Amino acid sequence: MEPIFWPNLCWSHYVELIRVKRDNERNFYALEASKNNWSVRELARQKDTLLFDRLQNSKDPEAMLKLCQDGEEKD
Repeated sequence: MEPIFWPNLCWSHYVELIRVKRDNERNFYALEASKNNWSVRELARQKDTLLFDRLQNSKDPEAMLKLCQDGEEKD
């Protein structure tokens, strides 16, 4: 799979994304970080709490993603 460039992500975002082994997981985090304007710290937090895996195992991934986004706004 060829790499995707997200112009609104900084070098530090890419350093975090390089650490993700699975292509589909890396692309998910890149897309979400870009779409939601996640800071590098927020991206690392979402990775560390396994957001991608939790969404895959969730019966309602849209609601789960909404909860994660709401939690980010409250912080």
